Formats: sequence, C-alpha cells, structure tokens
Amino acid sequence: MKLKHILISTVAASVVLLAGCSIQTADTNSVSKANSTNENVTVEVVANTNGTVSNKNTNDTTVNGDIDISDWLTYTNEEYGFGFRYPKDWLLNDNGSSISLRTDEVKNIAYTNAMTISIINKQYETIKNEIENSDRIDDGTSLAQFSDDILIEDMDGASAMKGIHATAFGPFMQYYYIPLTNSVALYIEYFEATDEINTLIEPVINTLQII
Repeated sequence: MKLKHILISTVAASVVLLAGCSIQTADTNSVSKANSTNENVTVEVVANTNGTVSNKNTNDTTVNGDIDISDWLTYTNEEYGFGFRYPKDWLLNDNGSSISLRTDEVKNIAYTNAMTISIINKQYETIKNEIENSDRIDDGTSLAQFSDDILIEDMDGASAMKGIHATAFGPFMQYYYIPLTNSVALYIEYFEATDEINTLIEPVINTLQII
C-alpha cells in the first residue's frame, strides 16, 4: 500500500513538472516572437488582407540584414524628392515620369524590366480602380484584380500601400503605392519574385528615402 502511494505521488509530481516546462516553453516562445518584431527587418507580403505593418529603412552598408549594398549606386530625384540605391550592374532608365530598372536575370525574357517606378498624381484607390478596369472580361471579372492589400504605417515617414494583383498572362504583379510630400506618389510595380529572378527588388525598395 505504501509502494502504491509512492508511485501515485511520483506520477503527480511528473505531471506538475511537465506542465511547468510547457508554460516555460510557451513564455520563451512569446518573448522570442516579441523580440523578433523589434529587429531591423523589411516588410514581407503576407496573406492578411487590409493588414497593417511597419517598415524600417536600413543603413548605408547592408539591407535585409545580410545583403551588402556598399558598392550600390544611388539614384536621386530632386524634383520630386526621393532617392534609392540599386546594384551597380543594373541598367536604370529615367524618362521623367517613370524610372525602369533592368537586371541581368530578366534582360533576355519577355518582361524586360525588373521594376518600374511611376511618378503619378493619383490617389491609391484611383490607380487601383484604373488597373482593375483596364483588364475586365465580358462578365465583369477583372483579370488584374488587386489582393492582399497591406498598409505600411512608416516607410521612411510615409504611409504606403503594398500588395499584389493578377495579370491576364499569368504571373502576379507586386506593387507599392508610396505618397510623397509634394502631392504626387510613387507607384512601383514588378513581377513576383522567385528564387531565380527579381530577388533584389525588395532590398532596392527598402533603401528608398523621401527627401
């Protein structure tokens, strides 16, 4: 009888100990997740529609935590008050109302620009509606439907929108809408990045500075 009492006590103590470990693990994970939100990282596209995230620009030597940008070139647009950095082997073309950048990875395929930055004087909802309405089929469905719109609360001082929209020919387009301080906005559009192509687009965008 005494042996049975000892066994029951031992099992009970083990259950309490395991429960304590579980609570400690959960607390550790919570702290880890909380700390991760304070790191200097870039915003990622997420599936939550109409979400809100924050963005922090990086320093002069690295971006995304591990990409060396010390030899990148700098583009500055004094007329509209913005600038960014880009890899030195990219081709940049500035025609005044838009800037296109091309990478070695995309120069020999159908869509030749890695990204296009348009300078527009339209509100976000206006440009969104125009793009969706430009590619509708007979039943009214848009082949350029916007989705996963995310509000970036602080992109170098601006409240920007980010998301994706479909295209009639397959690949999704990713975009940023970034209002500037002079009643114009930047509309940045590029094909969805893969492991082989356009992987430096987000790092380029995260060097953006509003002057």
